[in-house]
Amino acid sequence: MNPKKYDIIIIGAGLAGLACGIRLKKTGKSILIIEKNNTVGGKLQELKWNDYRWDKGPSLLTSPSSIDELFILHNKNPRDYFQYKKEKESCRYFFQDNSSVVFSSKKNQLLNNLTELDKEINLENVNDYIANNHIAFNKVGNYFLTNTKLRARDLLKRELIPKLPFFVKSQIWTSLSKYNKLKLKNEKLELIFNRFGTYNGSNPYRMSGLFSMISDLEITDGSYFPVNGMRGIIKSLYKLALEINIDFKFNTSPKIHKEGANYIVKADDNYVSNKIVCAIDHVKFYNEIAESVFRKKIKYTDISTSGLIFYWAINGTFKEFGTHNILFSDNYKKESNFIDEGKLYSKPTIYIHISSKSVSNQAPKNCENWFIMINIPAGSKPTQEYREEMKKHITNEIKRLTNVCLSNLIEFESYWDDVKIEAETGSFNGALYGEASNELKSIINRHGNQSKTHKDIYFCGGTVHPGGGIPLVLNSAKIVANLIDSKCL
Repeated sequence: MNPKKYDIIIIGAGLAGLACGIRLKKTGKSILIIEKNNTVGGKLQELKWNDYRWDKGPSLLTSPSSIDELFILHNKNPRDYFQYKKEKESCRYFFQDNSSVVFSSKKNQLLNNLTELDKEINLENVNDYIANNHIAFNKVGNYFLTNTKLRARDLLKRELIPKLPFFVKSQIWTSLSKYNKLKLKNEKLELIFNRFGTYNGSNPYRMSGLFSMISDLEITDGSYFPVNGMRGIIKSLYKLALEINIDFKFNTSPKIHKEGANYIVKADDNYVSNKIVCAIDHVKFYNEIAESVFRKKIKYTDISTSGLIFYWAINGTFKEFGTHNILFSDNYKKESNFIDEGKLYSKPTIYIHISSKSVSNQAPKNCENWFIMINIPAGSKPTQEYREEMKKHITNEIKRLTNVCLSNLIEFESYWDDVKIEAETGSFNGALYGEASNELKSIINRHGNQSKTHKDIYFCGGTVHPGGGIPLVLNSAKIVANLIDSKCL
């Protein structure tokens, strides 16, 4: 039997694969998306127990308009598929001296809250810092994130010449931590804005100060939450994909080789196409799916962090916490360096996400669904003993802040770690963002969106340019769609 032919075959039915397929379908192309799991979603999975529901992976949504674009492209009303609400606050930060601050979505309220946190904070410094990040994002960051990876010769392009002064600013050549210390002149503010470096799994004490602009979307536009949880993003896009006749093949781990101008994809059946889009971890693609002629086996030279995540059903409510919460460790720099060295830190920073604070149907009445995450080195494979140590650390911190014994309120528990993340999502060593951005050259060295040797193989997703996180993953899908056919924008 002859293999079935498609114009484009996409490997991976996560956010990047769905978004890229939806864009390319606008041009009338036949598209097959192959997925090793039995459903779509990648890291945007969910967990349910009784009347509790958790998003297993990403928990923060910014720039939801980038999702709306995909429906509008096909003349659909996004609100018929996907609804979200803007949060009144982006995060609550808790420090070791028992002080805390709410990052309000309203700038005036935020500045008032910062003054209450520490009267020594210079609000003029804060305003300048936020304004400079916004300018840098619009002048440089947005261009970088929405176009193919820059090469040295690209700097001579007419549209880039006015942006060149931003490439030689001092913040690029210093670390994010040093830049924050210079500009903010307050230890607690430094901690808060250093934390944004972890949004792409990197070390704020090593990564370039250029990444200070990571905070811009959240601070300028605010954070959002889908009314059906983060998994609702995937469900809505999958519904659209089926409506526009994208084909799917699940429970399949393909192998790809080239015959002439075509690529043969061996799955349960054989398929052929002259264009392949990798929408999974590119290291996994090269090492396990594509034949060796595409590229020799590769590995990350500086891998991003993974996470140890607990999912707890809490029989109670906590007024102290909001939807997103950060409990800083006693030594954030030491913690970051431990992770760089592949070591598990004994008392790490804790992130607590409680989606039932935003959407009440995520947990029963007078209960909360806690997603608790600590950063760990990718490939560290934490033991049960370490998990128990972390549970004790987390409950001790909650007791310190609230005087409540949390362990008595946990009705159900599950967890995710680098081992499970790799097994379920294909992320190499369970890394959440692929290559880390700990060096300035990391930006240049990050894998691009098109193979250098096989021009009909394309790459999108969190492990390639422009990076991880929902807005960037959607940008990568848009870049690839544009490379293949500019009519799909």
